[in-house]
Amino acid sequence: MLMPFFADLPACRRTLGLAGHSSHAHMCSKCHLPKDEIHTFDLDLLPRRSNQNHQTLAISARDTNSYSARQKVFNTHGVLFSKLLELDYWSLINDHVIDPMHNLLLGVLAWHCRRFWKMTDRDKTEAAPPPRKVINLILDRVNTPQRRPPTPQTHESPSQENKGSAHTNADMNILNISFQSTNPGDHDYIPTDDVVDPPMAGAIFDSDFLAYINQRLAQIHIPTSISRMIPILGQASYGSLKADEWRNLFTIQLPLCLVPLWCSKDTFSQALLKKFCHLVSMVNLALKRTMTPNRIAQYRRHNRQNSPDVPLAPNHHMSLHIPECLERFGPVRAWWTVPFQRFMGQVIQSCNNGWIGELETTFLQTFMRATNLRALLEAGNLPPLLSLVVINVIGTDPLVSSTASTNLTRLSYQSSLSDHVFQLLICQINSLGPPDYISSDRYQQLSLAEQNLYHPIHARYTPLKHHCNAGITYSTLQANPCNSVVKLNATFPDFHQFGVIENIFQHSYGLTNQA
Repeated sequence: MLMPFFADLPACRRTLGLAGHSSHAHMCSKCHLPKDEIHTFDLDLLPRRSNQNHQTLAISARDTNSYSARQKVFNTHGVLFSKLLELDYWSLINDHVIDPMHNLLLGVLAWHCRRFWKMTDRDKTEAAPPPRKVINLILDRVNTPQRRPPTPQTHESPSQENKGSAHTNADMNILNISFQSTNPGDHDYIPTDDVVDPPMAGAIFDSDFLAYINQRLAQIHIPTSISRMIPILGQASYGSLKADEWRNLFTIQLPLCLVPLWCSKDTFSQALLKKFCHLVSMVNLALKRTMTPNRIAQYRRHNRQNSPDVPLAPNHHMSLHIPECLERFGPVRAWWTVPFQRFMGQVIQSCNNGWIGELETTFLQTFMRATNLRALLEAGNLPPLLSLVVINVIGTDPLVSSTASTNLTRLSYQSSLSDHVFQLLICQINSLGPPDYISSDRYQQLSLAEQNLYHPIHARYTPLKHHCNAGITYSTLQANPCNSVVKLNATFPDFHQFGVIENIFQHSYGLTNQA
C-alpha cells in the first residue's frame, strides 16, 4: 500500500527538498508560480513541476563538490536532494498532498478573519487609555496649521454632540439586529449579482462588531456531539484557536451571526456576505466524507469566487491544488493530518519517565504486531493447536447485546402510550411489512378465526432520556435542549423542516414464532 506524504508547509518543504513557501521564485510545491503572480487562479496558465525534472536537479545538487555550488542550484531552482527520491515507485511531486487542516482551517479561515476582516483584539482595545498628556501631545503634532484640512465653506459642519450621538446610535443599531437561524454554507449557493469587492480601508471586525458576535454566540445552542465550540471571539486571553474551532466557527457559528446582519440591500454588506458564503461552501465541500467530480468542480468555482482583491497568502494558492489531491486520493479524511496531530498530542502528554524516543517505538511495534495478527487471522491457515486457542479466545468475547444498553439512559418504570402515539406506532410497525399488528385490546375482541390474521401488540413502553446512535446523542427537550432539535425528512411538509424531541421510549413486541 502506497501512502501520500502529508504535513504542514514547513515540514513538507524540508522533507521533500523544496524551497520554503516564503520563497519569491519557488513558492509552490506543485507548480512554478512566482510570488508576485499569486493572484493567478487558472492553473492551466502555470508551468507544472515534473518529477523527472525535479529528480534530475536534486541529484545534480547532491553530486556537487561544494556547499556554494549546492546553494547555487537551490537558489536557482529551489531544489535539494531528498532520500524519498530513491523510491522508484513513489513520485515526490505527485504523491505529496496539501493538508486541508493546515491549509484551509488554520490557514485560509484564520487569514480571512484576521487579515481580510481585520479582527481586532478586544483585550487590547479594552486596555486602559493612555494619559491625557500623551493624547494632547499627539493631537498637537497631528493638527498643526500646515496639516489641518481646509474647512469646507459650502456645508455646515455638524457639531461634536451630533457626531457623538450619531456614532452612538450606529453602534446601538448593530446590537439591535434581529437574530435568525439560517444556513449559508450550502454548497449549492450561487450568487445572483456581480461580485463587488468590499473596500478594505478599515477593520470590519472591530470592537463593536465583536460585541455583536459574542452576544449572538451566547444564544447558539450546539449539540453535545459537536465539540470545540468557542464561547467568545476576539480575545487573546482565550488562546489561539484549534483547527476544529476554526471549522466550527465558520461553518456553524458565524453563519448564524453574520447572515442576519449582512443580508441587506447594502452593496458593502452583500459583498461581504458573498465572499463569506463562497468561503464556507468551499470548506464544506473540501471536508465532505464522500467526494464526486461535481463536488470537486464546485470547490474550484467557490475558490475562484472567494479570492478577495487584497494581497493573498501562499495558502490561497496552495488551496487551488487541493482538487488534484481529491481526484488522486479521494476524500480528505483518508489523508489529512488530524488523526496524526491528535496522536502526537497523546505522545507529548504521556509519561515517558525521562526516556525520550522509546514511547514512539513502542507505539510502532504494537501497531505492527496488531497488523500482523490481523493478517494471520484473516488468512485462516494457522496450525490446528493455535486455531483452537484463537477460537476459545474469540468465544469468550462479550455479546454485543450486553453493551447495547450503554447507549440508552433508562427510567426505572413502565407506562402506557397515549392512544394517539400508540396508533402511530402501530402504523409505523405495519409499514415495515407483514404480519399485521393491532392493539391487544382489539385482538381480544376478535374471533379465533380472525385472530389468526393479526398479531397483538401492547402499549407498554420504557421511557428514556437519551439515546446514542452512530456516535450522536439524542435527548428529550427536558433532559438536554441542545440535543433535542432534529431535522425532519422529506415525508414531512416543506414548512416542517425541524422538530424537537419531546419523548424517547423503548418498545418491544413479538414477531412470528419469535420473542
